[in-house]
Amino acid sequence: MNMRDPIVRNLVSGGVSLLAICLVLCGLVSGDYVVDQSHPQASDDGHGTAEKPFKTISQAAKSVKAGDTVIIKAGTYRESVRVRRAGEKGKLITFKAAEGQRVVVTAADRLTGWKKCTKEDAQGNPNYDKILKVELDWTPTALYEGTKKMVVAREPNAGWWQPTAVEGRNVFADSAHLTQKDKDAWTGWTVVALYQAGGGMTRHTDFTFDPATHRITLAKPWSSYTPPTGIDAKRDRYFMENHISTLDGPGQWVFVPAGSGARVFAWPAKLTAKGEPMIEAPRRNFVFEFQGQPFLVFDGLEVCFSTNHGFSTGNTGPHTDVTIQNCYIHHNTGYGIELRGPQRALIRRNIVHRNTVGIVMGGSVDSRVEENDIGWNSGDGLDAPVGTRNLRIARNYIHDHFLWGHPDNIQFWTDCEGIVIQDNVLWNAGQTMMSEGMRNTRVIGNLICGSHAVALICGGDGWEIRNNTVCATGLQPTGFNGKGFTVKNNLIVPLHAGPVYGIQDPETFKADHNLLWLAPDLAGTLVVLGRWKDTAGTLAAIREKMKQEAHGLVADPQFVNAPKFYITTFYQRVAECTTTKFYTWGKFGGNIA
Repeated sequence: MNMRDPIVRNLVSGGVSLLAICLVLCGLVSGDYVVDQSHPQASDDGHGTAEKPFKTISQAAKSVKAGDTVIIKAGTYRESVRVRRAGEKGKLITFKAAEGQRVVVTAADRLTGWKKCTKEDAQGNPNYDKILKVELDWTPTALYEGTKKMVVAREPNAGWWQPTAVEGRNVFADSAHLTQKDKDAWTGWTVVALYQAGGGMTRHTDFTFDPATHRITLAKPWSSYTPPTGIDAKRDRYFMENHISTLDGPGQWVFVPAGSGARVFAWPAKLTAKGEPMIEAPRRNFVFEFQGQPFLVFDGLEVCFSTNHGFSTGNTGPHTDVTIQNCYIHHNTGYGIELRGPQRALIRRNIVHRNTVGIVMGGSVDSRVEENDIGWNSGDGLDAPVGTRNLRIARNYIHDHFLWGHPDNIQFWTDCEGIVIQDNVLWNAGQTMMSEGMRNTRVIGNLICGSHAVALICGGDGWEIRNNTVCATGLQPTGFNGKGFTVKNNLIVPLHAGPVYGIQDPETFKADHNLLWLAPDLAGTLVVLGRWKDTAGTLAAIREKMKQEAHGLVADPQFVNAPKFYITTFYQRVAECTTTKFYTWGKFGGNIA
């Protein structure tokens, strides 16, 4: 029974029996609010009932109390929702999509008011008749057509340019491409500098160009990580972007600062029947924010396009007993899910794609991450650093984190204890797992395949690594650093030369019942002691010299329908790779047909 409804209040004040009220209100559910922006009676001044639903989720968030459920009907809700009401144990506050309905909660706005670009606007660009423009009182950081991110127009369209000379941390020359005669030739452009060693890009709008020396002088260093020795002409690369003269294809855009906002130029990939583009831009900082509020459930929602995080606790914590389930969380500029110090958090059955980092839950206690698809985020998949206790990561598909800043499928650091990583598929990453400062960690029953560097970097004491398949890895399949390692019943198959594991503390290291294999027709070091104090390349040598693998095997695992050899590109020369040429970390002989 809904005591908020005026019908109920009138019946009660008139002395009508509760039984009569229940008969009159058959079908109403106590504690339910309804949000339906497309309903003709929808209003935030309404009652939040099915007949007079709220128009926004934010209004429902202001109205709920412990034990209430907010049912959200289909639609695209362009809002940031602050939840400042707390549930209680046994009386959760739930925000959920109506069964079988798509509910999109987005921090983006659709851009309207487009006009044709003029020849004068285009500054010599012959494609001006295909370009549209719009004036905004704010500056977007990205544009999307549907879920496809538009590209800031650039020169060159693909790949990088290489400096031909450098000077310190701020100056570079390029006699091959910076050949213009006018000192203002690059005015209004942005220099995008790639610091190759760290895999990160920095954008520079404040610089000068000297045509006589083909030289650009940046107001700030190439990268904040660039060492005192300066820009590395052999490794570092750059391109130029964000000038209308280079906007030369559909799906591209640029912007020009204008007052407190920007003038945006775009070449849409397609138009509506009315000749209008369907372009959106992230504008708000978050989609859902709940600062320290406990006993909340978010269920079945699509959460996207924030300029920061999708779900966020802000800078407060700890918070307890928050569940995020069955959600599609994508294209958030920061984190898909950000939980600070969560206790007993449950993150399950979500799709978390194409954010900067998928999930961040530092300092979590007694929490679970289960049955999620976490992939294609530009940084890490899942980070749980600094004081995390008893986190269980189980039955997830965590994959394809390989872009910027040594990305990892999973990362931990600083004082983490009691982590269990079990029955996951961990696929294609810079590193499958990066960790340090760990205690009493269990890695059990996972499929780990396709790292670009070391797959399992295990730092700390008290590790149980059991029943995993680790294959097709970068430099090494494992990096063990600490005491108290038990490594048993694993298949460790890097598919290239290099040790499969190293022993840092022989007295507390136990390895047995593992199958070790480099690659077909390839012999070499299998196990190393310390920093290459000793090596073993055969099972007999491992048993004799390392006192390990009493029941282990060195044998072909006989995988079916799998590659026989694996090698990565050479990271220092990745910017030189093209569609017809690539540089590998080492020799591959006849292993590539």
